[in-house]
Amino acid sequence: MPATVAAAQWLGCRSRAGCAHGAALARIELQTALELLTARFPTLRLAVPPDRLDVRRDVLTGGLTALPVTW
Repeated sequence: MPATVAAAQWLGCRSRAGCAHGAALARIELQTALELLTARFPTLRLAVPPDRLDVRRDVLTGGLTALPVTW
């Protein structure tokens, strides 16, 4: 069983689309994706200092406008 499906079931969701705990599930999915990405590319590093990352201010959820990396 994929980790995201197991997490959705643990959170009590009948389907990923109808899950009332979407933010928690999204965090779990992002954490899993980043763990897999760093395992696959162990030399992955930010290409700019963290204080040069641009935070999106045009949407409620925030996020970055770009994530420049090197490996």
